[in-house]
Amino acid sequence: MPARATTGSLVVVVASPAAGPSLLATLEGGARLVDADQPLQTQLRKVDRALAGEPPVVDQSAELESVRRWMRESDLVASLTGREGQVLELLMCGWPAGEIAGRLVVSLPTVRTHIRSITRKLGVSSQLAAVALAYRSRSGVGRRLCRSHQF
Repeated sequence: MPARATTGSLVVVVASPAAGPSLLATLEGGARLVDADQPLQTQLRKVDRALAGEPPVVDQSAELESVRRWMRESDLVASLTGREGQVLELLMCGWPAGEIAGRLVVSLPTVRTHIRSITRKLGVSSQLAAVALAYRSRSGVGRRLCRSHQF
């Protein structure tokens, strides 16, 4: 049942799952989530449905799990060392390991060691999966170097 304020109002939250702990507490209180990362028209349809009293299309437990997953993934990315973060950023920009080595002025085996460490810490089996997890976590990793360095 959706959360209701003391006045009996329905609580609908338009936010990104990246809002983290505060959003999690609100959803656990029964609020309805409209994902702010979706197109505006989709957001408006979902708000209209919620205000009309229609049940959510996505189960509340799925929304809670989405926020919890984001929090776990963000924590994993944050656990990387500074150098591992740099390597991950360059992987996110599409740089191959050899070019990363040249950019960071380290050997190719060192970059490969960093990539293995990144995949191990993130609990994934490939550098592509590591990049996907970093993008999902919306941690800010990757955006700085991708903008400032062209191939």
